[in-house]
Order: sequence, then structure tokens, then C-alpha cells
Amino acid sequence: MTAIKTNPIHFEYFKKTVPQVGSWLGSSPESWFSWIENNQEFAAHIPKISHSFSKNKIRRTDLFEMIKNKKIDTLPCCISVLAWGGMNRKHGAQLLSKSKNWVGIAENIREGHFDRHEAYEKFSNLRIKSMLPGMGPAYFTKLIFFLLPPEMQQGYIMDQWTSASVNLLFDSAIIKTQLQKTRLKNGRLRLIEIVSDQNSKENYESFCNAIESIAGHLNFDPSYIEEMMFSEGRGKGQWRNYVVYQRLLSTNRSHPIL
Repeated sequence: MTAIKTNPIHFEYFKKTVPQVGSWLGSSPESWFSWIENNQEFAAHIPKISHSFSKNKIRRTDLFEMIKNKKIDTLPCCISVLAWGGMNRKHGAQLLSKSKNWVGIAENIREGHFDRHEAYEKFSNLRIKSMLPGMGPAYFTKLIFFLLPPEMQQGYIMDQWTSASVNLLFDSAIIKTQLQKTRLKNGRLRLIEIVSDQNSKENYESFCNAIESIAGHLNFDPSYIEEMMFSEGRGKGQWRNYVVYQRLLSTNRSHPIL
């Protein structure tokens, strides 16, 4: 097999963690949406939706089954994806208040009219024009991932953890990210890496190609590799812990945290 140009140390560590991934259980769509719907600050500004959302926490497979059902409108599907992903509910309310700006794009993706980089470009252009409040690349790539028909080339979720993983594994800033420092209640500083709005459709295509390259090398489905890169938070995910440690090493070399 042709060698891929990855950092050999990071790649060897990643390979050891690949079999440990489990399907992540996301939030309940009913709980997420009802908070927005019943909040007086937001209720008047969001569309009325009659769909009966799941009260249970859901997995990726649940979302794929829902989206496959053409009797379900695209907006409830999108809401379920955003809830699964744990979007901040206030951001979700902002986004839903402008749903007319973007739901047509989501519908076209679901119907197979856009491929992955065209879909990214459509959302990105709205974001640049300030017409997509509350949703940057980390979340609209979730919509791309789930909404694209299975017969089309899949797009992958480009959030802070998958982006940091790709950049680390390939020793290159394939995805533009921004590091932000926030102070916790206990006074400690926490680093948050955000996927930049400045990423183009070319950046996204390179990201997807990187995941597919690793998947081909390890003989796994690319979506499995992407899920492995996401790993698990709160100190439980072996790969996530490794990425956080490498990030701290890199940041402390140039910007010591006091």
C-alpha cells in the first residue's frame, strides 16, 4: 500500500486507538427543541413545527433512518441533527429564526442536488454574509454529513476535534482554526479551538480527502475514522486526550499559559 504523508508518531498512536470507538449518544431532540419553543425570548421568532421529536437520546443511525423517511420534512431532520450534536440552544434559536435563509440549501443537499464541496460553499457563503447566525462549519458540516444521499460521496463532520486530529496527523494546517482562551469558574484557563469561518470549500475537500486517505490505509469506513477522530470527551477518550495534550504542548511553546 502507498504510504500516506502523516506524522509517523501521531499516526501510530492513532492506529492503536481506532478499535476503541463507540457510537456516540447525542441529546434528545424533543428536549432540545422544546427549550427553544417554550422560551418567551425566542418562541415568537421561530417557525411552528408539528413534528413529534424523539424524547430519547439518539445515535447516528437514528438520524440516517429519519432522513431516509421522505415523509418527514427537512427542517425537523436538521433540528434533530443539531440536537444530537449538542448545539447551544440559544445559538439554535438564532439559527431557527432565520431558517428561511438556509433550509432550502438543506433540502437541496437531501435531494442530491449538491455534492459535498458545493454544499459547503452554499452554507459558507451564507455565513460570510451574516445570514447564518449561530451555525459555523462545525455544525453545518454535520448537516452535510447526514443529509447527503447514501449514493453520493460522503462529506464528514469538520468540528474542532476532527479538524485538530487531521491537522495533527498530517502535520499541516489543512483546516484553519482559532484558539480561544476562556477562564473557568475555578479560575483555570481552558483552551477552545474553533473551526474558522475562513475555511473554503477547498479546505473542506482537503479535510474529507485526508479522512478518506487514512480510512483507505487502515481499511475502515471513512465515517468510522471521522468518528474515531472525534473520540470521547471528559477524559474518557484515549485519542481525544492525546490531541488535547499535543495542543497544550504546541500552545505552551509559543504562548505559555500562566
